[in-house]
Amino acid sequence: MPVLGFAPPIGISTPRGWFDVQNYGAYGDNSHDDTAAIQAAITAIKATASANGSVGGKTLYFPPGFYKTTSRLDLTLINGLRILGGSGRGGWDRFGVGGPPTAIYYQGGGSGVAVDLGGSQECIWDGVSIWSNIASFSGTMMNFNHTVNGDVYGNRLQNMQFNCLLGNVTQLRLAGSIEFSADNVSFSNAGATGTQVQMVHPAHVSQWSNANSFRSCSFIGTKQYSVLNPGPQTTFVDCTWEHSGPVAYNAVGNEEASTATFTGCGFWDSNGTSWITSAVQTRAFAFVGCKMTSDGTNPVFSLANHQGLFLGGCRFDTTGGTPNVFNPAYTISNASMLGCEVRSPVVDNHASVFV
Repeated sequence: MPVLGFAPPIGISTPRGWFDVQNYGAYGDNSHDDTAAIQAAITAIKATASANGSVGGKTLYFPPGFYKTTSRLDLTLINGLRILGGSGRGGWDRFGVGGPPTAIYYQGGGSGVAVDLGGSQECIWDGVSIWSNIASFSGTMMNFNHTVNGDVYGNRLQNMQFNCLLGNVTQLRLAGSIEFSADNVSFSNAGATGTQVQMVHPAHVSQWSNANSFRSCSFIGTKQYSVLNPGPQTTFVDCTWEHSGPVAYNAVGNEEASTATFTGCGFWDSNGTSWITSAVQTRAFAFVGCKMTSDGTNPVFSLANHQGLFLGGCRFDTTGGTPNVFNPAYTISNASMLGCEVRSPVVDNHASVFV
């Protein structure tokens, strides 16, 4: 179960082991540049680390507010840190009804990183959202990469939102992440493009990710990709895609693209593409109890070379047109489709695709 954020009671000092960014000079008013103050709190935490980077479960605490930053926050090579938003609202309530949210509002441009956790392990990021609204920003909102061949273990995001208003941005980069989890995380944008979650980069195919999970997450907005190159044993449970880019595979690494599982997920009105696409060999995908609504112009699945697809108890629908469930240009071997509902005018063409 997620560990919910909370604020210290009024009149009570920050608990021992907590580093309050406002004690280091941050305002959280979305007017002052809080970059240096937040980095000072991070530096103070790093000064307590052991030889292996462990900070002993210390907490970087953000009281409710919008924290303007203009350059990279360096949280690299830290083990066991909790980053906690005081409101526990995670930026969901942008108008402050019922209490203000907690968010980092990145306003730097270029191809840099807003929040860099490269090489950090077993960290929990809870209740602090990350927003950006700079048209010239073409970088990454949050990064967990370390080195080209490095692996990081056990990081977790929960109760927060990535929200890109402008720019061409990768919201979350996970190449090399093992046993990462995201719970109650929203990936959204207004006018921005780019990728919401990127796991392996085509230029660094040896840096894979596996055994990662997403629960009760949402992928919303007009982007190129919602999830790019998920690694083996990636699971999605009770997640929602709405007018978003596809889950796509266009690179393979030192481990095959296999065993992606989607349970109880909803795909609503694709963004002019198929929902699940691959240009490379993929294996053993499973969809159980999912609702998949096409935009009416593209097949739901476009799997160029797939073996072992399983569909159970799924429903296929459309907002218009007469789309196929599968791309008729490709065949899928060792596949099964059980107890699914295909509503007219969607074309159930599995008989001509399955071999």
